Amino acid sequence: KSPVSGENMSKEIVQAYQFQNTLEKLVACGTLKGEAVDEWKKAKDALSRYDAQMKKWFVEAATGDATAMMHLGFAFRQGGHGAEVDHAKSVEWFRKGAVKGNTQSWASLGVAYMTGRGVERHPSRALVFLTHAASNGSEHGCCAIAHALASGRHMPPDYTLAKYWYQKSRTATIKDAIDAQKQRCEAF
Repeated sequence: KSPVSGENMSKEIVQAYQFQNTLEKLVACGTLKGEAVDEWKKAKDALSRYDAQMKKWFVEAATGDATAMMHLGFAFRQGGHGAEVDHAKSVEWFRKGAVKGNTQSWASLGVAYMTGRGVERHPSRALVFLTHAASNGSEHGCCAIAHALASGRHMPPDYTLAKYWYQKSRTATIKDAIDAQKQRCEAF
């Protein structure tokens, strides 16, 4: 809603060129200084490196698109589309996508907590997220749980339950497992 009129506004995002140009001029001439300006310069520099697809995902994510949030999470996790690897940003986008109901974001968030990339390692929280993803049809979630149960790295091994989750991964509706997970499933 418009803060001025109270009427509903469009979801279309429009570039505010006049405002942006004014800010750039104030920064260039040294009128604006400080931490906020330094952060703005860094964000502007990063934005200039992103490709068209990455910029499109940002726009879609700003309108609440959970799939776009997931794609941003992957871009920051793996690097690509002009984004540098930044696990903390990756987790931030996966969390936003998960809250919006994206199953792959739940699985990826679980993996982040299991490995400690971008967040403090927390296996029990990881298993909650992975189980949620697996229960919603994520092959990735099923395989990650099965591997945790089979390897005994994060909990006592339980081969019967590992077998259950590996078998469940074969009928998962969201085929999002990476090749390494699929190979572990076949080997098991």
